[in-house]
Order: sequence, then structure tokens, then C-alpha cells
Amino acid sequence: MGLKQIFQEGFKDLRRRGKLIQARSSLTAKERAYADRLHDAGKKAWEAKLTVADSQLSGRLQKVQAEWSERSRQAEEREKRSQEKQATRKQENDRFETERKQVEEKKHGIDTELNRGKNLLNQAQLSIERIQNSLKQLDADEIKLKSDSNMIPAEKEKKLSEIKQKRDAGNRELPDRREEAAAAMGQVKPLEDQSQAVQTEIARIRDQQKQTISGLDKEIADLQREKADFSRQASESEKEQRQNYGDLGRFLTAQEVIPETIRSEWEQIQSVLREKEEIQSEISRLTKEGEALMPGALTKMAGLVLAAIIILIIVIWGLNRLTRPKPKQTWPYIPQVSFLPDATTRTPIPGFLEPGLKKPSEVIG
Repeated sequence: MGLKQIFQEGFKDLRRRGKLIQARSSLTAKERAYADRLHDAGKKAWEAKLTVADSQLSGRLQKVQAEWSERSRQAEEREKRSQEKQATRKQENDRFETERKQVEEKKHGIDTELNRGKNLLNQAQLSIERIQNSLKQLDADEIKLKSDSNMIPAEKEKKLSEIKQKRDAGNRELPDRREEAAAAMGQVKPLEDQSQAVQTEIARIRDQQKQTISGLDKEIADLQREKADFSRQASESEKEQRQNYGDLGRFLTAQEVIPETIRSEWEQIQSVLREKEEIQSEISRLTKEGEALMPGALTKMAGLVLAAIIILIIVIWGLNRLTRPKPKQTWPYIPQVSFLPDATTRTPIPGFLEPGLKKPSEVIG
């Protein structure tokens, strides 16, 4: 078998295989188109309420149709209830938010009055503390002044009089400040109780909001899960019904008398069948053509091409090695050799002694 014949047969087989792949792909597409046309014919006939002679097939169609309708209805009903629950959730959440904000505004007003009352109470207590400290200091000054025997009596009497006047003023002011503190305390205590009560109300609203919204969220999640289950079951029924439509289309198009309702679908089915037969004939022809070709021609051709590629790589590598420049060598010196412990000179090759260097024998001597 010559190389020319191997390559001719190999390329012929390669083209044949490409056409065979295309033909098989076209056949797969026609099979799908055939199934789609059968489905269309069966569905159209069923929706037109044509009489089906096959009672078993008719029963399957009715059963699956009823299942699909019920499951679709259940899925739609769950979706509707879920949307209603979501609307209720929004309304409830808005209601709780509004109620909580109203109570928070009320608490803000109470807290404002409470802070003002606390400021008044604090000021009154500071004034009482200041007056009491002043009176204590006046008492101490009076005792010290009376015990001072070196002071002129007239001057001592004058200072004692000043202390008495200040003490009298403080004693007159102290009851007023105590009344102010008592009045402020009377305002603060009720306001603190009101603020605490309103805060408790806010916490109650938040807890109730959390419980209500959590319950609605659970109901919505349950409805969504049930809807997904019914939707999946409806999809399974639809898939089964599609197969039933195909069976019905196959049954009706095989009858001697084709109903006018599906006449156009029947013509499309016949066209697809003719195209399928043409593709199958082409596949048979290409298969027989492959049997007539040289056995293993494509494999041998691929082996020869691979071998040629390997030889080409080896030739390129060899040429690259031959044309590579040789590395430069230092000549005539050889690697350094030491004759003494601290020798640093390089030993030349005999006959090529470098001027100014001593011979090894001279160094040893």
C-alpha cells in the first residue's frame, strides 16, 4: 500500500465521517420535530374534543388533564393567599410602626418635662448645699473670732454682727430652697413613673409586632412551599400530558381517514417523515461507503502525520544544537593549584610561564 493511496483513502474517510456526524445530528433534530408535530396534532385534536376510539388513551388524557387542572388551581390558590398574607403583613407592620411612633412621641414629651424637673431639683439641691456649707463656715468663723483675745473689742463686735447678719440671711433663704426642692421632687417622681410606663408600652408594642409579623412570615413561607409543591406536580402532569398528546397524535395520524381538524398537522408530519427517510438513506449510504474503504486508512494516515511532526521536531532540535555558538575557554591556564598554605598564584602549563612568576621548584627551594 503506497503513501498516496493511504492519504487518498484517509482523506476520503475523514470527509465521510464529517458528513455522517452532520447527518446524524440532522436526524436527531428531525426526531424532535416529528415528536413536536405529533404533540401539536394530539393537543389540537383533544382541545377540539374529537372522539378518540382508543378508550384507554382517552382515559389517560382525561385523568392527567384533571390532575393538571387541580394542581394548577391549588398552586394559583396558594399564590393568591400568599399575596393576601403579604398585604396583611404590610398593613400590620405599618399599624404597629404608627402606634409605636405615637407612643414614642408621647414619651419624648414626658422625658422633656422630666429633664426640666430634674434640672430644677438639681439646682435647688445645689443651693441648699451651698447655704448649709456657708452656715457651717459662719459658725466656725464665729467660734474662732470669739476665742481671739488680741482683737480690739469694737472690731470684734463689728465682725460678729456681720456674721449674724449673714447667718440670718442664709436661714431665711434655706426654707425657700427646700420648698423648691420638694416641689421639683413632687414633679419628677410622677414623670419618672409615666416615662417608665410609656417605655413598657413601647416594649409591649414591639413584642406584639414581632410575634404578629413572625406568625405571618411563617404562614407565607408555608404557602410558598405548598405552591412550589403543587407547581412541581402540575409540571409533572404537564410533561405526562405532553406524552399523551404525542400518543394521540400518532394514533390519529395513523388512521385511514384523517380528521380535517388536524389536516395541516398531518401534512407537516408527512413532510418530516420524508425528510427523516432521506437522512436515514444518506446515513446508510455513508456507512456502506465506509465499509468499502481501505481498512484503517484514516488511522494509518494519522500515524504518518504524527510521525512526520515528530521527525520535524527532532530535525529542528538537531539544527539548533549544531548552530549554537561554543562557549569561550580560558587558555593556556588551568584551575588554581596551591603548593604552599597561603599560595595565591595560579600554576601555568609548562612551557607557558608568565613573566614575573617563579617556577614551582624555585618556590619550594
